[in-house]
Amino acid sequence: MTPSKFLRFTFLFSSSFWRSQALSISLPLITPFRHSNLKVYTRTFLQIAGRSGEYNQSMRYWLIHWLLSGVALLVVARILPGIEVDGFGAALIAALVFGLVSATVGLILKVVLLPFIILTLGIVYFLINGLMLKLASEFVPGFRVNGCLPAVFGSILLTIVEYILNLLARVF
Repeated sequence: MTPSKFLRFTFLFSSSFWRSQALSISLPLITPFRHSNLKVYTRTFLQIAGRSGEYNQSMRYWLIHWLLSGVALLVVARILPGIEVDGFGAALIAALVFGLVSATVGLILKVVLLPFIILTLGIVYFLINGLMLKLASEFVPGFRVNGCLPAVFGSILLTIVEYILNLLARVF
């Protein structure tokens, strides 16, 4: 028995800053019950426009990266005395805000200060990242950066710890 009419729903997901993906779900109005055609009709039930597997993998990647950034922030708070995090929830929110601040304000500063970054062989880049960490601490209650020097060293150490955690996450 083949379904004659379909009910189609389309959802639009934004998977990155300049690209979005659509998820279309087609549900037949007449549902077949034959076991041999189950695989054929399963594709009919969930027709996904685009690359759903890639979308699920990228969403999983971003969630794991966010969790690892929160853990890295906790590790940096344990190592450096000038950075304080009240708990794992505050670390997750701080990691999210740090990422958003770095993607907006940090990107603008890095583009504007690109000649100075090249001239100083990247030292200004570390200062910008430290400033972004300090700025993120102003928005998140439970996350404090006391001073500019701990912010700069914290951003450097945060980059190193996140790199190590991401390498460990790829192994497992």
